[in-house]
Amino acid sequence: MKYDKKLIPLGVNKEFRLVSKNWFDWCWANRHKNSTGLTSLVFWLNYKVNELNYPKSFKIIGSEAMHVLGIGSYTTYNKLLNTLSEIGYIKLVVIDGVKFIKLR
Repeated sequence: MKYDKKLIPLGVNKEFRLVSKNWFDWCWANRHKNSTGLTSLVFWLNYKVNELNYPKSFKIIGSEAMHVLGIGSYTTYNKLLNTLSEIGYIKLVVIDGVKFIKLR
């Protein structure tokens, strides 16, 4: 299946139905890049953005996400974040060793 649509970055679309449709369309076309951890993190980040009322940027609390999503290794968590950044879903900013996500 060819994926012609661009992946909509985090925070751009506030309607959950469209966020999930866009993500799973991307998954269909990029099965080799996707994992259950990646999909879980996408939906966790969407939850956090919604809870924070769509801020311009927000601090990522790795231990919180790891606990909620059942990710046991910080290395795995960091790899998932970097993957989301590489595919353009998030913009990761590090300031003094603290990771922030900047909404596009």
